[in-house]
Amino acid sequence: MPVLDINNQEEVQKFTTFVRSSKYGQITQDLGWADVKDNWEPLHVYLEDGGAIIAAMSILMTKLPNGSRFAYASKGPVMDVHNLDLVDKLVAEAKATLLAKNVYLLRMDPEVDYSKEFDAEIKKHGYETRNVNALGLHGTIQPRFNMVVDLTGKTTQDEIVAGFTAKTRNKVRKGWKNEVTTRYSNDETDLAIFYKIYQEMADRHGITYRPYDYFQRMLKAFGNDDIMRIYICEKDNQVLATGLGFAFGDKVWYMYAGSVSGEVFEAPRVMQVAMMEWAVAAGKHAYDLGGVGEIDPDDNLYRFKVGFLGKDEPREYIGEIEYVLDDAVYEELVRQKDRATASQD
Repeated sequence: MPVLDINNQEEVQKFTTFVRSSKYGQITQDLGWADVKDNWEPLHVYLEDGGAIIAAMSILMTKLPNGSRFAYASKGPVMDVHNLDLVDKLVAEAKATLLAKNVYLLRMDPEVDYSKEFDAEIKKHGYETRNVNALGLHGTIQPRFNMVVDLTGKTTQDEIVAGFTAKTRNKVRKGWKNEVTTRYSNDETDLAIFYKIYQEMADRHGITYRPYDYFQRMLKAFGNDDIMRIYICEKDNQVLATGLGFAFGDKVWYMYAGSVSGEVFEAPRVMQVAMMEWAVAAGKHAYDLGGVGEIDPDDNLYRFKVGFLGKDEPREYIGEIEYVLDDAVYEELVRQKDRATASQD
């Protein structure tokens, strides 16, 4: 069956094995992600060839005030998206269920590099794309510009650090000189430590943050398999910085973090090296520091992350690939908004 029967344990295991073993796999495409986002309705579809799964997609649906539903395949599907004929077949497997659920839009945002040529090919297949710079860097759900460290061929700490800019290397070594240490675990005691610092930092900066039970669901879904780790940086038994990382597909993704106010002795940078060592030990080829709000040397977040890239540039992803099922609703909720945003640019 191309639509996953979540009560069929054999199917579930087959689907899980494919997503977790594929180089295109993403944590947000794992079945466990539906448990984390438990206020969304899940739908999982796949394609087989000779009894083996060759493409999969986990979709989460939410109901809107107008009665329509929005469907989102976060960082999906799990396959080589350049094979658009296969994408078409996978989407077709979901279509009947989406229509029955009154879904007006299926949104996909795979981590595939942007090019004008590929964007044009996507549109030839009947999809819409949202990647126009006029929409701004916050115009899509996931950042389009990500700071991804290439770890290919690196096996040691020295090789990892050698790829940073000189300034970042010096800051990391300063942290080590100040005897900042890093440890990790998968237990709730450290999750509580992480959350306290994460929440305090969000309050200092006046930004929103997730509730604690959101992270508890993450830990329950992924902690036992060592997919998720909680990293703690300390000096003299005092916690300075914390972070959550996920080893999935071909990378480790640094997803959430926090640091204390005052002097942190470069603990956040020291933690990055420890998490990159995890990626190398796990046989991953990339470390994802996540997106940036601006590609701007004066932006603090950009300056922090770009130093780990060394000579490399941020990756620009294709953006959002839209399969529209109700054009009138899409016009009202998406196109009109995008036009208004672009006209203000």
